[in-house]
Amino acid sequence: KNKNNITDMTTETYNKITNENGWLKEEIIIDLRKQIYLNSLFFSDYENSYGIDSHQVCNFFDGFIDYISELMDEDGMSDEDFFNNLDKYDTIDNLLGWYGCFDENPFTLEVEDDE
Repeated sequence: KNKNNITDMTTETYNKITNENGWLKEEIIIDLRKQIYLNSLFFSDYENSYGIDSHQVCNFFDGFIDYISELMDEDGMSDEDFFNNLDKYDTIDNLLGWYGCFDENPFTLEVEDDE
């Protein structure tokens, strides 16, 4: 990892977790969700087995929380009910719906080959 929160990884890892456009594969996004503590205030709770920068992962899932909040608003739920209903909205469909909102890749991944 470097100081700009860009994730350096080997070509092998990069090819394993990204599609041909350099975006994380859906199954990786789903697995990332399983590895992190949603809504945590600590970057360490966003560390993951893929080595993707915890700041990037935190930002992505902070956005997911906001996305879920908007979905709840659309369903007429009050803010006080957010945590009571989080499990109902913290779904794979909603996660992939959130990931589908991005025009630009939310994760900056770079290959650092071992020369």
